[in-house]
Amino acid sequence: MARAGRSTRALLICALASLLLIALPSVAQAQTEPVSIVRSAVGDDDATVITAVRLPAERVGTVLDGGDFSVFMNGQPQAKTAALVPVDQLEVVLVLDTAEELGAGTLSAMRGAVVEFLLSLPYGAKVSIVTAGAQPEVVVPFTSAVDEAVAGVSRITANPGTAMYDAVAVAAQLPGVSSNSRRVVIALSGGSDTRSQQPLEVAADDLAATEAIFYGISLPTPPSAGTAAGALANVAGGESFVATTADQLVGLYDRVARDLTSLYELSVASGPPDPTEVTVVVDTPFIRATDTARIFGTQPAPPAADNNREDVAVDDGRREVPGSEVVPAVLSAAVAALGVALLFTAAVRRRRVAAAARAPEATEITVLDPPAPAPAQLSPANTARRARLATTTEVLRPADQRHGATTGTQVLTLRGSDCVTLGKVVADDARAGGGGLAMSRGRLPKPTPSLDFNEDGALVAVGSHGSFAVVVDGHFGFDAAAAALDVTAEWAHVLVDDPVKNPELALEALLAEAQDRIATQLASVEARRQDSRTAITLALMSAGRCHVATIGDTSALLLRGRQRLIRFPEDRRYLGPDPMPALQAVQKVRPGDRLVVASDGLRDFSSTEHIMNVVQANRSQPCVQTAKALVEAALLGGAGDNVTVACLDAVT
Repeated sequence: MARAGRSTRALLICALASLLLIALPSVAQAQTEPVSIVRSAVGDDDATVITAVRLPAERVGTVLDGGDFSVFMNGQPQAKTAALVPVDQLEVVLVLDTAEELGAGTLSAMRGAVVEFLLSLPYGAKVSIVTAGAQPEVVVPFTSAVDEAVAGVSRITANPGTAMYDAVAVAAQLPGVSSNSRRVVIALSGGSDTRSQQPLEVAADDLAATEAIFYGISLPTPPSAGTAAGALANVAGGESFVATTADQLVGLYDRVARDLTSLYELSVASGPPDPTEVTVVVDTPFIRATDTARIFGTQPAPPAADNNREDVAVDDGRREVPGSEVVPAVLSAAVAALGVALLFTAAVRRRRVAAAARAPEATEITVLDPPAPAPAQLSPANTARRARLATTTEVLRPADQRHGATTGTQVLTLRGSDCVTLGKVVADDARAGGGGLAMSRGRLPKPTPSLDFNEDGALVAVGSHGSFAVVVDGHFGFDAAAAALDVTAEWAHVLVDDPVKNPELALEALLAEAQDRIATQLASVEARRQDSRTAITLALMSAGRCHVATIGDTSALLLRGRQRLIRFPEDRRYLGPDPMPALQAVQKVRPGDRLVVASDGLRDFSSTEHIMNVVQANRSQPCVQTAKALVEAALLGGAGDNVTVACLDAVT
């Protein structure tokens, strides 16, 4: 019997599902420059330029060196050194405009985008949240615990007026966690500053004093108006963006999150007197790009150079706040015209595009080519094939026919019928450690009719010689998935009680057994269920290796820190009554590696990078906590599908 587990964090995050961004059917993304100067400053005898380098997806993780950069000041080349800013030195402060005049729709969009950003925050970075109400408040002090920061978002309430400049000053002056930290302030505002006690220039000076990197994101109301965040970026230096839709807001926060992993500090020992302009050139075989910016504090801000940089006059930014009935027009129209029904379809498209753009293929994977599809075989033929494989592996014998089975072996299962309430998360764990399960029907109903509310299932088994995980995802009913899950539950003890001599053949034999059981099951069901099929992924941890076999759109992701060791391409084949070859992979594992096996509901509503961040944030927690956090993240992503996750720690 599965146990329903709900921690305080789960309740908070599930509650935040109601704050999810309003997703428009067409995603308008801001153009992304490959290179951006995000801070430049001149000291008495040196200059520092912080540059964000946005690498192509296939090169994410590549570290550039000094030879890849050229720096020019006032057009003159400069000698320089270059170093990647370590992520664990970053102290990120989110400054949020909470003016009630913005309206409920805008504030909900802001909260949803902030949660998305927090879940994408690179591992090791510290984050704090400051609200810019009439009296700025530190809602979340610096923490590296993502769950604490997400919980802090739920405590944000609307307040009359905006004191953005005061709040930015608070963000700049927060005591640092370490002496070598690098402060990053990300301010979001929807209008002008109306309540600050100090002017714009003082806030800019506070940013300069701490050498903070500044990003300003604006949700102007009305769209033609300037905002306090834009005015700050214009005076203090840094990046400035405008978002007029919720999707653009998510995209901009995502862009900043990715910038945090690719910030380079370029140091110039000496340069021309009174430099006013700096140019950075990046020249590698895979990226050639240039950016030019004024040097902080040397001259008034020039007009915006492109559509992403806000055109805001350099003044104190104080104007009357628009009436409370004003919210971004596109957000309001989206709510009225599209409704909740379009939320999940836009979210699926956005997530799939983001995942494809940000998830390069793993390089350490050993993928075994699947055998050629066999002709359709009936049960006797499968029985003979299975017997041949069992003879080879010497492991596929029912548990009651084996000797010395470990009584402490734990086999946990979750079935779709265990979780049929939208928004609910059900979880179970191997109490001896090493494995965990979590499942949800989803946040929203499926976009297409289905025979069963929840067609997913999962299994985790932990024994003396290994661990085993299975996720099934039924199509056209749970029947095929249920049959496959029954088979794996019957054989799970066999795979983890004793060493397995040939794991690849053992998994192949198990799939043949499942296919045979599906054929028998479908022969006895009503006609409308006879088309039932299932995706299935099997993962066996044994003798220092992880062996995976998969058919369909369930998937496995083996993670070592932020490195992906096993990752499969999307597969649209499904297991039914006829033989179906599996994709297989094998990878050596080390202590600390963690395996995630999941239905497609996770991948469709969480990018690979997002999944990695959640796993890292829960690395010191039991596997069940990781599984629950991943399911909860998919719910926050607007999951319009069943979401199931099995998690295993490496067995070495």
